[in-house]
Amino acid sequence: MQIRQPLPAPPPQALQHSEQLRQLIIQAIAQNGGSIPFAQFMQMALYQPGFGYYVAGQEKFGAEGDFVTAPEISALFSHCIANHCASVLTRCLPQQSPNHSTILELGAGSGIMAADILQRLATLDALPERYLILEPGTELRQRQHETLRQRCPQLLARVQWLQQLPTQPIRGIILANEVMDAMPITLFNLNGGNTDRTDHTHIPKASPAATRANDATTQAYTNDTAVTINSVQVVHHNGTLQFSHGPTSPEQQRQISQRCLQTWDAHYNAYRPHQPYQSEYNPALDGWIQHLSETLLAGTILLIDYGYERSDYYRPERDQGTLLCHYRHHVHDQPLLWPGLQDITCSVDFTAVAAAADQAELAIAAYQTQADFLFNNGLEALFNQALDTHPEQQYRLAQQVRTLTLPSEMGERFKVMALTKGFTSTQQANTLVNLEQADRRHRRSLT
Repeated sequence: MQIRQPLPAPPPQALQHSEQLRQLIIQAIAQNGGSIPFAQFMQMALYQPGFGYYVAGQEKFGAEGDFVTAPEISALFSHCIANHCASVLTRCLPQQSPNHSTILELGAGSGIMAADILQRLATLDALPERYLILEPGTELRQRQHETLRQRCPQLLARVQWLQQLPTQPIRGIILANEVMDAMPITLFNLNGGNTDRTDHTHIPKASPAATRANDATTQAYTNDTAVTINSVQVVHHNGTLQFSHGPTSPEQQRQISQRCLQTWDAHYNAYRPHQPYQSEYNPALDGWIQHLSETLLAGTILLIDYGYERSDYYRPERDQGTLLCHYRHHVHDQPLLWPGLQDITCSVDFTAVAAAADQAELAIAAYQTQADFLFNNGLEALFNQALDTHPEQQYRLAQQVRTLTLPSEMGERFKVMALTKGFTSTQQANTLVNLEQADRRHRRSLT
């Protein structure tokens, strides 16, 4: 689906900021022989020190930013997560163990989720000894600190900020809400078709030399049909950043064939030769999950993000992938536009997450839609409590619940995967107290 809508023009100061980052990207392209992989562009656009979207100072979250996350929509979301955390902390982790009650949140956004979780855990008498926040961006750390200071100053002493994962493994819970969707991805194209997006993202034909390299190294087969696999690169041409096709490495070929082509063969038998098809995968996912496993001595990793199982992710008709951008609450498909000023995101392949968890010796305790997770962790009771306290807010609270749970909103597109490590069979069973209903682990393409 191509998205065409007018975008609000950035102010001059923002455009100047973006131009500085664009020049850094152009330098990287020149230093790399005329092109860089899209993953490198995305890394720079989002995380380049001093300029990237997530490390610079512009507003990102809420009504004044570019998008709204679930914690910004309603405290009920974070309170449900807190209910799950309380269950794990009180039922599963040995009370006599050092650091048994640590919560580590990855990328805390505005800090609202951390504040709401801590406040809820305080009412449940289940506060962690430490609440760690991994946040590399200085501006976001400052904003998170201010949010916590305003909302729960009595709990601020429990919070510590990190710029990298803890060096000592923790006992507790690792939370990652909308983290995986912002990890740089490898963009690929099959059979060399054009995506024909806009002038900013048009993919020109590769040079003859590059085409010969592709033909020699990137042939794969699905249903006995030869498929040429191209890596999507970013080039600087006629004063603009553009897409271009390039050769793929053997590892990229293996990953794309395993994820996309084998999915077609296993589930569809429906690949249409010579039709343009573009998609993506996350090359850093396995290593990231492994690092989280090494960070966790015993406890739970809760991953919340939008995405699909693999059979849905690589459907033949999903021929433009899932790459999207967010700018001032406009969703569009021009990732090369205004680097540093907009979010660039992709859906999560939860089959890949499950495979990475298995390799990292993590148990998949549950896999649910966001709606099922919230209802199984007390959403209805929390809604009724909030309604009793603030009956005048009935309409607003109901709208929040609808946004969080309706299939047409966030309810089914967002998934929750709970991974565990270091639990006995009894402790493992206790993690399922609020997760055992509507479990989707056995869907045909998750494992």
